[in-house]
Amino acid sequence: MKNRVQDGSITVFLSLLLVVLISLITTSLESAHLSAVRGRIGMSGEAAMYTLFSHFEKSLYDEYKLLFLDERQDFEKILKNEMALYEQTEAGVQKENNHLGFSTESITVTGIVHLADHNGDAFQEEINQILASDMIAMIKKSISGNLKKLSQSGIVTDYMNQIMEQGAELEIMNGHTEQAAEQAALAGNTLDDMEKSTDSGLKAAREYRDVLEKMKNGGSSDEKLLQDKKELAKNLKGLSNEKKKLEQELEEVLKNLEAYEESAGEITSNLEEVRKGLQDEELDESYKITLHEELKAILDMTSESGDRYQQIAAARKGAENALAELKNVQIPSLGEFSEEEIMNGNVEKMLKQTESAIGKCRNVKIPVAETVVDSRHGLSGKMLLTTVQKLITEGVFSIIVDNQTGLSGRTVDLKEQPSSGKKEKAGDSGKNIFQTAVDNSRDTLALNIYLTEYMDCYTDHGNYDLEYILGKKNSDKENLKSVVSQLVYLRQAMNLMYLLSDGVRKQQARAVAASMLAVTGNAALIQAMTMILLTAWAYAEAVSDVRSLVDGGKVEFMKTSGSWNLSLEQAADFRNWSKISDSTGKKGMNYKEYLRILLFFHSRNMNMFRGLDMIQWNICRNDPGFRISGCIYSLSVDFSVHVNPVFFSAGSSLLHKGSEFTYEHREQKKYG
Repeated sequence: MKNRVQDGSITVFLSLLLVVLISLITTSLESAHLSAVRGRIGMSGEAAMYTLFSHFEKSLYDEYKLLFLDERQDFEKILKNEMALYEQTEAGVQKENNHLGFSTESITVTGIVHLADHNGDAFQEEINQILASDMIAMIKKSISGNLKKLSQSGIVTDYMNQIMEQGAELEIMNGHTEQAAEQAALAGNTLDDMEKSTDSGLKAAREYRDVLEKMKNGGSSDEKLLQDKKELAKNLKGLSNEKKKLEQELEEVLKNLEAYEESAGEITSNLEEVRKGLQDEELDESYKITLHEELKAILDMTSESGDRYQQIAAARKGAENALAELKNVQIPSLGEFSEEEIMNGNVEKMLKQTESAIGKCRNVKIPVAETVVDSRHGLSGKMLLTTVQKLITEGVFSIIVDNQTGLSGRTVDLKEQPSSGKKEKAGDSGKNIFQTAVDNSRDTLALNIYLTEYMDCYTDHGNYDLEYILGKKNSDKENLKSVVSQLVYLRQAMNLMYLLSDGVRKQQARAVAASMLAVTGNAALIQAMTMILLTAWAYAEAVSDVRSLVDGGKVEFMKTSGSWNLSLEQAADFRNWSKISDSTGKKGMNYKEYLRILLFFHSRNMNMFRGLDMIQWNICRNDPGFRISGCIYSLSVDFSVHVNPVFFSAGSSLLHKGSEFTYEHREQKKYG
């Protein structure tokens, strides 16, 4: 009996051990099964994401080579349909008969990154993928030197333009000196006449007095008395007329000298801002010295502390004193003197006072050049300054762009554009855009290259997309005007740098400046006027250059003697500016390449979002519902998947019969 119990216990033990072994085996098999299913789910999710990302916005890719999803699609539906293909191993085999089967219960799209998020990082990443690195490096090498030169020359040109704005006023101020000198010369002639009349009058007065004394003593005839009286009366009348004439001439001298001082005050006030600004500029020392010399030469003429100004002020004071002294002299007619007054020498005293006043009038000296220069040669310089100043104020758009009626009339509604609400950083817009710090980073280079490669412009005879980016207005015509103005400024800067290095043309400008300022004889001011003329000449050449660019020609970035178009005489007449450009433009950079240069001096942020405006605008012509804000670059998807167990231990099958495992799986994907 005892042996039988022991035998039975072994059987029970082995049975229980078998159950444990079976559970271990089934659990291991189930674990392997779940691992296989998880692998299949992962591959299925990845394949589903690839399928989803193949549904990119076709028009965006066709026109701009950009890969982005359009959120107007039903992502969950696409993913569910794709996952359904992987829930069974073969077509027609039901999931419950599939050992690797699973069922997708829910799909949740999360972690969406849109094209314009984070200041367009996704857009930038796409651009970097599109453009080859060697292309970016090549462009960077070709333009980096130009940008540095332009940044410095732009600052110089900006200040020279501000100085040039005073050129016409300086010429007017110089004209006041010329007129004062001319009037002073006339006054000198009148003084000579008065001196002769005074000497003759004194002689006649003495003779008349002697005759009166003789007659009183009975020793002279009435005929002699009458003759001397007529002679003295004639002298006094002539002297009176000459005095009035001299007063008028001195008043004209004084009027012109006062006008000089008034003009000088205005010029000084305007240039004081230039002087203050120049102090803070980080410029090459040679540029700073040049600009300081220009200002010093002009301020010497206009500032109250300047030597030349003080000479003019002294001349004005002398003219005032001379005029006051002259007006104190009264020259009555002979009939106003009694015989007793004549006998007492009153006429002679009056003439002596006149003689003293004449001497003081001769002390009025107008500071003019001793060397006479033919001022007729200065006419072209005067015309050039007047024309340039007028066109800078009124604009040259109509001169540069002939066909005004053929311009695009497009106006972009900014309200729904990607750039809406975006603001420029302080300093991004100003008179001299070339002072803006140039960002030569790879991203900026890639963006600007992309924009010029994939955006149209005026010379493409399509949309004014690049002009919209650079002009920052909503009207195509206004944007084109802005770009033309920027191009003129760019070309003026580079032209001026060339002229400063061209000794022959500098000498031509100096000769004209010397002719314009012939009366002053001030070498420093002539040098300053030379620089002003060079600045105006560079502007005229720039207008000719931009005219050539918009007509489809090319212009060398750095001019040479052979590629310079306008002579100084031609520059004086703006009608030549457009004619010259018709025969040029064979070498150098074209219009669009110059726009690429301009892009580097505008905010990268605004370039990007104004560019996105154009992408949205152009695609919306065929697809009105398209929005940049709805373009997706990357996203995450959470898959919730149920898996039926295949292997269970005996105990597990009793406890969990028909139960399912829930598996959460996440997939992330982006373009690029």
